[in-house]
Amino acid sequence: MKRRVDKCLVEIFESSTNQQKMKAVLLTFILCLVISELYCSLEHEWNQFKVTYNKKYKTSREEQRRFKAFKKNIREITNHNTRFKKGLETFEKGLTVFADLTKNQFDKKYGFNLFKPKTMIVYTSTHRHNKSASTEYFDWREKGAVTPIKDQGICGSCWIFSAIGMLEGYNLLKTGQLISLSEQNVVDCFSSSSCKGGFPVDAIHYVKENGISTAADYPYRQTQDKCKGNVPRITIDFEGFNTLNVTEDGLKKLLIKFGPLGISLYVSGVWRLYKRGVWYQKECSDNINHAVILVGYGTENGEDYWLIKNSWGKSWGEDGYIKIARNRHENYCGLTKDVMYIY
Repeated sequence: MKRRVDKCLVEIFESSTNQQKMKAVLLTFILCLVISELYCSLEHEWNQFKVTYNKKYKTSREEQRRFKAFKKNIREITNHNTRFKKGLETFEKGLTVFADLTKNQFDKKYGFNLFKPKTMIVYTSTHRHNKSASTEYFDWREKGAVTPIKDQGICGSCWIFSAIGMLEGYNLLKTGQLISLSEQNVVDCFSSSSCKGGFPVDAIHYVKENGISTAADYPYRQTQDKCKGNVPRITIDFEGFNTLNVTEDGLKKLLIKFGPLGISLYVSGVWRLYKRGVWYQKECSDNINHAVILVGYGTENGEDYWLIKNSWGKSWGEDGYIKIARNRHENYCGLTKDVMYIY
């Protein structure tokens, strides 16, 4: 009798063990399916990304490296946007043209690694804690003073794009004509290192002394070439320019009075996945390293912002624009300390 009981217990134990094994096998199989489906989904998104942005890679090894960065960015976008939906962030991230680069890869490729500050500012206080009810709004685009978004590419010529954007706006206010001017003219003819960074004031000086070609006559090539002295040039008739350190209220007044302004601020690869909304992060720096064009301001979903025209093409941000937090901190990310206008 005892042997029968022992044998029965063994059979029950073996049956239980087999069930546990089968459950483990089934769970493993389901997990594999989920991982496989996720991988296939990312493969589809990856292929779609390459088609959308015309991405081509020199070797399969490079493509694998970019795909690895892409998958990492998908996780970053998903985690950030989950926080956004909960009201914990003020902007969304998305698959921009730079989604195949990690932050460090982006910084290295576009030269931002050369301007890393020793310390970052951690903003611990703010002018307000509640949502803004402001109805203030101004946008030079609606007044015809801003040309379409441009793309500086791999050339470190943001300083020229910022200067040209000011000149285009000034010329509209002066003559009533919005003419797209040639950044390439300055890139090729200013110096032999125009793609390695510079200051908008130098580009303004150059145009005042030499005139400037139109973008139609001297199109942009995203690299430095020989200066084409035989291309027609026009004269932008302005008296001079100023560079000021101002308050946010002073910045609004300058913008309305003088047209699109040249400003500079601190930027790094954290911008690469910006898609829409009002950019704000508690950690930044006032060591400015990127020149852009300020064209307006307003309030969105209770968040005050500055409207900035960037030079990274329409496939980034809000069709090439970014909204930066306003009325949070004076000189946030260095935005108000090097403001330039033409008169």
